[in-house]
Amino acid sequence: MFTRCKASRLLVALAVLGLAAAFSAPAQAQNLILNPSFTDECLGGVPCQWAANFNATISRDTAVFKTAPASLKITAGTSGLSASAATCISLQPGAYTLSYWYNIADPGAIGARVTLIYYNALNCPTFDNIDSSAVAAATEGGWQQASGNPVAPPDTVSALVIASFICSTNPCPSGAFANFDDISLEAFPTAATFRGLSATASSAGTLLRWRTAFEVNLLGFNVYREAHAKRTRINRRLIAAAGRGRYSFLDRKSPTRRSVRYWIQTVNLDGSRTWYGPARVTRPA
Repeated sequence: MFTRCKASRLLVALAVLGLAAAFSAPAQAQNLILNPSFTDECLGGVPCQWAANFNATISRDTAVFKTAPASLKITAGTSGLSASAATCISLQPGAYTLSYWYNIADPGAIGARVTLIYYNALNCPTFDNIDSSAVAAATEGGWQQASGNPVAPPDTVSALVIASFICSTNPCPSGAFANFDDISLEAFPTAATFRGLSATASSAGTLLRWRTAFEVNLLGFNVYREAHAKRTRINRRLIAAAGRGRYSFLDRKSPTRRSVRYWIQTVNLDGSRTWYGPARVTRPA
């Protein structure tokens, strides 16, 4: 487990190396991890963009890797129960797919994990984290892959990405090590799976009902009425997404003497929008 004190020390190391920079907002659908396969080498033989914590040293291991030419080797010191390395990235709220390869070949290491600590300001400011999530694994011997789907909470602006391993004893055996490679963090595809959309006329107006089976990276919905090939938004405020479920909206000003259709517009976290429909009005017999 990582305390704020450990995160603070990692951030100090990152700042010294000039890594905690104000990166521009990342494009979606790309790997957001910096130097994810540890290809780039900086002064001292360490992977560029990464820094060790107070109980570890890091290096580019060119003899053991999943993808050539190198992996990240984390070697523990003699204090604490874990050893880690970190990098700070710019990050937006939403769902992500996190995956990484790890190799636990030393008896002093018994488990690996990659943790994300989320911040509501740039550069992963010390003690201002708002949440965290982790993908842990414990299979030993040879390269193994671990993956999960962390969700960055609202107001996330940056995240500290921490690769670490747990030691077999406390404190760690001197020289205990583990290797990491191909760390990937990509935005989960934005989607809303609709299971139904209907529009039913009544004395109070036209009642729209829709149902979703799956939502991710979704802010909410807008309702549009279409008449004479023109769509008009009829909800005053965005209808907030609930994760999945049933929704309804009553159009009290629905025309009764002309044909209209209704559309649902999804509004995604990245600002993109998608149309679903149309639904024709069903009138009681």
